[in-house]
Amino acid sequence: MIIQFKNYKLMNDEEIKMVYDWRNSDRIRSKMIHQDIIPFDNHVKWVNNLKTRDDVEYYIVNIDGIYIGTIDFTSIDFKEGIAEWGYYVNDNGIGYGALLQYLLINHFFENDKFKILFCRVLENNMTVYNNHKKNFGFVDDDKYSQIISGKDKVIKVFGLSLSKEQWPKYKNKLDKLLSKFFDIEKVQWEK
Repeated sequence: MIIQFKNYKLMNDEEIKMVYDWRNSDRIRSKMIHQDIIPFDNHVKWVNNLKTRDDVEYYIVNIDGIYIGTIDFTSIDFKEGIAEWGYYVNDNGIGYGALLQYLLINHFFENDKFKILFCRVLENNMTVYNNHKKNFGFVDDDKYSQIISGKDKVIKVFGLSLSKEQWPKYKNKLDKLLSKFFDIEKVQWEK
């Protein structure tokens, strides 16, 4: 299995449209903080704006030639060694979520500058919330929690964080587990 993480800054027009379609799908949008349909022109402007920013990194993920989803690091604070992360998978990527999460976390903590990785999970996504805590070592962290008032509802967003010190305990367990399911030949990050 060859896994490629291609920076959004390097995407071609076809890939930009593909990511746009994924992000606006009902399945993915329903698990996002911003759940409105995004106009295509806004999406293109946003992707182009990423080229000028160093506080975010977005990657489209390809496994053995098949696009399966995206991952991201946002709110990157190099001075404090903190960033937020997220991911989503398209229909081809169902079943790869734990692998993507593992690779994303590992990549983040390989950089000596980083100490804390945090995320936010909507209350309607408790499977992911529980997975982050049980299998990856994330802990509740109220400084990243929030309440969002939408058009017709209020949504609780749980904040979770993982420290570089906590990660090895879970990484070693996950190394063994994931190697039973995935034969990874190469992982490539295109920046």
